[in-house]
Amino acid sequence: MGGQTIPRMELLGALILSRLIVKIKDALQSFVEINEVVCLTDSTVALWWIKNTASVYKQYVHDRVKEIRRNVGTECWRHIAGKQNPADLPSRGCYCNEFDATTFLTGPVWLCQEEESWPIKKLEKGNLADSELKKEAKNAISLHAAKFEDIGLDKVIDACQFSSYDKLLRVTSWVFRFVQNCKKGEGERVKGEISAPEIFASEILWIKNLQISLQNMGNFEKISHSLGLFKDDMGALRCGGRLKMRLFLLTQCTQ
Repeated sequence: MGGQTIPRMELLGALILSRLIVKIKDALQSFVEINEVVCLTDSTVALWWIKNTASVYKQYVHDRVKEIRRNVGTECWRHIAGKQNPADLPSRGCYCNEFDATTFLTGPVWLCQEEESWPIKKLEKGNLADSELKKEAKNAISLHAAKFEDIGLDKVIDACQFSSYDKLLRVTSWVFRFVQNCKKGEGERVKGEISAPEIFASEILWIKNLQISLQNMGNFEKISHSLGLFKDDMGALRCGGRLKMRLFLLTQCTQ
């Protein structure tokens, strides 16, 4: 909730009151010993924010509540009905013959009585009391692209959830791009449709992921020797021997 809502403005009124109390106490400290301060408000929401120290509120409310607590504390605040609050009379509207100026100078007559007899209401949590709660940050999982093969790509993306190989490669490409973009500045991030090189890179990732199980086999050394396996510049296993030579000849012919 943003903007100057009614609860926020009522909180500002409480803040102004707390600042005024500090000024008065400073001015009177040489003449009068003030043992106790009592603050009254008819705003259940603002009062809840002030007294509820267990919650964390958004910056606007947090800063003002913090200053109020520093100025006068939380234990001195009480809640009264709006009809008992002299400051609420002009905002509600009244006729001139109903306007009693002395109320603004002395306050309600019951202030001169013992506090036990005051018409103080029990504080109840209002409907908007949680409107300024600070949202908890959601846990985020950070993945380093270079470590996909270490943690196992299948631990990040479940290949069984895809109906086609093409969809699997495209989703992998989007995930890979997202991780890469998280490490770059705004102007360096890749945008637009998935490109062919990104699809190819995703395919290599899945090939390397599948080859991990092969390398964990007990007879991998024997298989590697018989097939002439080697790692290419991308870290994927390839066969040597005649297949390697055939690939070399095809490459030379296409140049």
